[in-house]
Amino acid sequence: MTSSFIGKVFDNYRIIENIGIGGMGVVFKAIHIKLDKIFALKMIAPGLTMQENFIKRFQTEARALAKFEDPNIVRVYDLRSDNDQLFIVMEYVEGINLSDKIKKDGVYRWEEALQILKQVLSAIGHAHKLGVIHRDIKPNNIMITSNNLVKITDFGLAKDQTNLNTTLSVSSGGTLYYMSPEHLRGFSFTDNRSDIYSIGITLFEMLTGHVPFINLESDYDIRESIVRKRYKKPREFNPEIPFELEEIIMKSIAKNPDERYQDVDDLLEAIRDFESEFSVQDVAKQVLHKKKSINVRRIVENTTEKITENQYLKKYGWIAGLAVILLIILFISDFSKNPPEEYKKSVLSSISVQATNGPATAMINGDSIGVTPIPNYQIQPGSYRLKLFRENFTPIDTLITVSEEINLNLSFILQKNEQTASSAALESVPEK
Repeated sequence: MTSSFIGKVFDNYRIIENIGIGGMGVVFKAIHIKLDKIFALKMIAPGLTMQENFIKRFQTEARALAKFEDPNIVRVYDLRSDNDQLFIVMEYVEGINLSDKIKKDGVYRWEEALQILKQVLSAIGHAHKLGVIHRDIKPNNIMITSNNLVKITDFGLAKDQTNLNTTLSVSSGGTLYYMSPEHLRGFSFTDNRSDIYSIGITLFEMLTGHVPFINLESDYDIRESIVRKRYKKPREFNPEIPFELEEIIMKSIAKNPDERYQDVDDLLEAIRDFESEFSVQDVAKQVLHKKKSINVRRIVENTTEKITENQYLKKYGWIAGLAVILLIILFISDFSKNPPEEYKKSVLSSISVQATNGPATAMINGDSIGVTPIPNYQIQPGSYRLKLFRENFTPIDTLITVSEEINLNLSFILQKNEQTASSAALESVPEK
């Protein structure tokens, strides 16, 4: 069918080549003979032109797309018919669909993936505000131009909530991997949250190269996984994904729609909050990695000095500077108490401290690290001042050196005040 259409003219549009085939239609690249301009023509696939349901679905897509005025949704210019051939005249997008791009270039870095995702959310949010649910969001229907502009295509399964008479009463359609659990029950059960699910699965694939269920042999197995079985988490495929972003993805693809983000704006806000928090974490980590000392107060002082010297803050006033300083101080204080898991994993050394004749308070560089015995206290390589205190015992004050990739076991004997010994025996046994 596709080759036989090449070179034919339909209502001033000459077919140049086939650029896409779907379950319902075929998309051609065409040129308007009089305007000498390239367009995309979508035609109903052969064998479906006599089926009323598919004609209605085709017209629904045209009406849905015609409503939109969003730069991230492919534009529709006309719905025409020539020689009993119904076709939609659309904007021609020069680019590659997201599915092919992942196959070609591999998975996205999360920073890049979120730039694509935010455009998808903007487009689908625009459609939702106009009462249209896409219901077939998947990488194949997301076009990426050479300058990373997103264009959402194929609203063939769209549900126009403003005109429910156009909704099809069938329970199939869409690509199974990206269909929400409620979508599998039938179109009538879907709402905006079904699109959120499909977007979450798409982001999952962008970051991992997989959907949450793999190596399934039949459609039945896929349906069972979607409806009943536990999903794998993104970090099981790609541990570079931040924990916070993984939580956003898993909430988006919750099996119960009530447990997902309830609208696109909620998901978009979560993404922006994550990006904002993660950028602050990056600043703090850079400061922490430059310092061998774990003295947080000194880190804050150094950070404050650098910020106050920053020309941007001088230009825009002391209020902006003070706000940034307070934000970093609050973050570093929290970071020192509860560092994120990915930071903990980057610390390659640890020490274990014990006092053989009873508990003692331990301090490093003036900061308390707890009461002995203290197992596997994580610390960056370097030199530190270690003190141990216990009532009625002579304090221990000594210097320790922590090498890279080592667990240093430190064992002390504190002497009672009345005894003459003023120092304690120290045994240190490094363990790799």
